[in-house]
Amino acid sequence: MAKCSGHWRFLGAAMAMVATPFAYAQEATQAINFQTYAPKATATRIQGTQAPVIDGDLSDAVWAQAPVIDNFYQIEPVVGGKPRFRTEARILYDADYLYVAFRALDDEPDKIMRASMKRDGEIWKDDAVRITIDPQNTGRHGYTFEIGSGGVRWDALVENNSNTISEWNTIWHGHSRVDAQGWSAEIAIPFKSISFDPSQSSWGMNMGRSIRRYDEPVRWANISNSVGYYDMGKAGRLEGLSGLSQGLGLDVQVLGTTNYVYQWDNPRQGDLTFEPSANLYYKITPSLTGTLTLNTDFSDAPLDARQVNTGRFGLFIPESRDFFLQDASLFEFGGNGLRNSQNGRPFFSRNIGITDFGVADIIAGGKLSGSIAGHNVAGLFVKTAGITGFTAEKTLGAARIARPIFGDSQIGAIFTFGDPSDDEDNYLGGFDVQLRNDTILPGRKLNADFYFARSSNDDIQGDAFGFEVASYEDDLAWWLNGKYLGENYDPALGFVNRTDFQRVYGGVRYRVRPKDSWIRFYQFETGGESIWSTNGDFEGRDVWGSTGLVTTRGDEFFMNVSSNLEVVPGAFNLPDGVLVPASRYDNWNVGLYAGSSRARWYAGNLNLDFGQIYGGDYFRAGITVDLRPSPYFSFEVRHDFQEFRLPGGSVRIHIDSARANINFTPDMTLTLQSEYDNISSEVGLSARYRWEFMPGHEVFGSLGHAANWEGRDFRSNTTTAGLRVGGTFRF
Repeated sequence: MAKCSGHWRFLGAAMAMVATPFAYAQEATQAINFQTYAPKATATRIQGTQAPVIDGDLSDAVWAQAPVIDNFYQIEPVVGGKPRFRTEARILYDADYLYVAFRALDDEPDKIMRASMKRDGEIWKDDAVRITIDPQNTGRHGYTFEIGSGGVRWDALVENNSNTISEWNTIWHGHSRVDAQGWSAEIAIPFKSISFDPSQSSWGMNMGRSIRRYDEPVRWANISNSVGYYDMGKAGRLEGLSGLSQGLGLDVQVLGTTNYVYQWDNPRQGDLTFEPSANLYYKITPSLTGTLTLNTDFSDAPLDARQVNTGRFGLFIPESRDFFLQDASLFEFGGNGLRNSQNGRPFFSRNIGITDFGVADIIAGGKLSGSIAGHNVAGLFVKTAGITGFTAEKTLGAARIARPIFGDSQIGAIFTFGDPSDDEDNYLGGFDVQLRNDTILPGRKLNADFYFARSSNDDIQGDAFGFEVASYEDDLAWWLNGKYLGENYDPALGFVNRTDFQRVYGGVRYRVRPKDSWIRFYQFETGGESIWSTNGDFEGRDVWGSTGLVTTRGDEFFMNVSSNLEVVPGAFNLPDGVLVPASRYDNWNVGLYAGSSRARWYAGNLNLDFGQIYGGDYFRAGITVDLRPSPYFSFEVRHDFQEFRLPGGSVRIHIDSARANINFTPDMTLTLQSEYDNISSEVGLSARYRWEFMPGHEVFGSLGHAANWEGRDFRSNTTTAGLRVGGTFRF
């Protein structure tokens, strides 16, 4: 059993970078064909009594039993080049844990970037190491476990070889420390925390390191700018695994939450409640998990970012509740056609429990996720409480099945039932094909995705379908996709903010990486789209072009110019009631972006947009300032300003937010947050304290205050306080 105890900086002067000939990055890799390169590593079996102490110190004698893995290569600035600093990894395992040790050598340890220690913090800003595994050999999905030099731990689900769902959390152990030779890290991953195929002795795997002050990523596999680090279809192999145990495969999570709500307009009606809740996770097989939730608690879900809608269609807000994020990648449908444009998604778990009429408590729910006979499966069944005066109790569900074909391609189907906001029945069925091929275009990967879905509500049916054909290579990328949403397409458990249209969209991007330059790369991109109603009536088109560059330090500069023709079929209002009449509008826009490297303890970015819209003028300015003077404290402030001056009126929109993180230890944090916008005049203040006193066991406290602020009038509405204590017990 594992025992527990207790990232990137400024590169330096540009002249020093130019003077460096990069000889360190170009040695002795000429003989390797990285297009076919597929490294392998062997995990060494040990006894549980020999397990290393997970404290970041690699002096445990047991590590000497594992062979050194040191074949890491640069991705930037030279693909396949020799890294500036040596990286070593070792892998052990026993019946219960996978153990990974990293030694990240560095000639200047005092310059190692380590500005974060908060769990699930901004690890990409620090020096970090990571291991990513595909225990079910899907070639598409997996788990990533990452740790920074300052102690920040970050875990996520890998979805479809590119997306990471960072809201997902599980129990694992990790510690790091900086010393005179650089820094080191130890990781222990319980087999109880992941799903795997017990019949397989090897898994897909990749490992990597970020040397942040030089903006230098290095990897063990996927040695290409055109293949993402998380692409499990091109990953290496971890071999030698056998005799893995998940015990009884039962996790029982018990939670008790006390909440107090104080209404300032009715001070005598304070509401104090106590709510117990429980989640049970059972490994039916090592690769198939069943989940049962009772009186589900979502008090620790992150706050939604403040948004103001300035368009005709509704906004998309991502899911952030842990119960729905467990194995969420298995519900992914449609490929890039839906991933890059959310409208039309057949299943969107945020609709469960969060309705147009308010929040509906989840009485009970069940879930099945994992792999059966080579098929990836996911099923969800939930019973929600009614909302007085609006909806009755609801039974809602979704199911997804996908089968790998032709390597890392897949074919699948999806089904949903139930309507969280209406008493009518609602059903949806659909299928998709996601193809990946690297032989049709020599040296380049071709993606081809297609999906079809049909919703049914009483006697009304509606269809949706889409496709994308694309090749996303580093030097040259191109894409062509189309989408059709019928007028009656209505997936009650999906996300739709516009129907009755068909759209074709395409683009191309060309990127150049000059040698021995302060420029990492510069690029040119152009594209366009056209939109019609399903009857063929023209509704709009957009043509755009952009150019920009990224420096070797990680600073970014981009410019975008677009011309847009939009047909508005019916009048609508912008915030503050500014009228946009039905008409045909010729719009144009110029956008400028500048962002500083995250390799410094201070960073920021600036967005400027201006142009003509809806017969008038538009201007937007957004600025973000991020300060991280130490691993114990970080502060971020954002301001977004938008102004519309139209024939129907004018409006100015201000959105402000500030956030401070106080990190006492990697397992104890206090987050303070404030948000305001002048359209709703609502102010939100929150404080959230989290202490994971042992893996899987934590204390969570929250304090919130909601108010209205108009001019000099500040009026408090609601104050809330909550305390939750819970733990996960494994059998």
